[in-house]
Order: sequence, then structure tokens, then C-alpha cells
Amino acid sequence: MFKSKKDRALLGDARGATILEFALVLPLFLSILFSGVEFGLFMFASNLVQRAVHDGSRLALTGSNYAERQALEGSGTTLSREDYIRAMILERLGGLADNGTLTISSVVHDNISNLNSAGVPEGGSVFGKGGQVIAYDVAFEWNVMTPGILTFLSQDGKMVMSSSLIVQNENFR
Repeated sequence: MFKSKKDRALLGDARGATILEFALVLPLFLSILFSGVEFGLFMFASNLVQRAVHDGSRLALTGSNYAERQALEGSGTTLSREDYIRAMILERLGGLADNGTLTISSVVHDNISNLNSAGVPEGGSVFGKGGQVIAYDVAFEWNVMTPGILTFLSQDGKMVMSSSLIVQNENFR
């Protein structure tokens, strides 16, 4: 089969096998590594959006608005209550979402007992009046960066990060 001594010597030569194995394993290793990093970032972002919804709903349920806070601080800048809460949620998200991709929806209910029925915002405010129950939902698109596990769970390389919360407003005017 092998005619020369040189051919038989090459058959037993293992030089270069390590680099070949490394070249075959490296892409798989890096894919798993970066998928793990992205999964960690995904969990961090998930926690961040939950905290942002909690902080935004807390601000909304007290009836506080940006104009009142700025008047207390002496600044002339005024925002509506809705714009102030949106800006605060965007700030809490730390740059993960921008104003164009962030959606904040809320459903107003008169009391806890009718949460299963569709609520309608009253009085021009999507955050309700004093004493009303509000169901909040905040969502934005997360761009998947690695071709790993999360890609199989996403649509077109994007995942929707969302969080929901139900609160009852304090009795404010």
C-alpha cells in the first residue's frame, strides 16, 4: 500500500494534529462562550426592565408629575405626567431601549374586582386617576448579538423584553 519509507513515516507523524483539533473546536467553544455571555446580558436586561416598570408605576401611582418635581427644585422645565414617567423608565433602562422602540401601555380599571374586563383610560391620562387600578405593560426589542441559543428563541434576531405590573393608585386629585 505505502511504497516508500517516507510515506510510512508520514502515517505515524502526529505533528499538526493539535492545531487542527483546535481549529475544529474553537468555533464551537466561542459560540457557547458568547451565548452564555449574551444570556447573562439578557437576564440583566430582564431584571432592569422589571425594575424600571416598578419605579415607573410607583411614580404614577403617587400622582406625581415632572412639573411638580421641577417646581420644587426651581427649574422652569415642565413635562406632562406621562412624558415624565416615560423619561424615567427610559433612564432606568440605561440605554437598552430608545424612545422609538419603547412601548408603554396601561389599562385603567375602577377596582380590583373587574381586572378581567377591558379597561378604558379616563380623564385623558393613561395612568389613571386616584384610587383606580392600573395594569402596566412595558416592552422593547432586544437585538440578539450572537448566533447561539438565543437566536433559536428570537424572531429575526430580535427578542421582545417586557414586564407587567398591576397597581392601585393612591387617592390623589
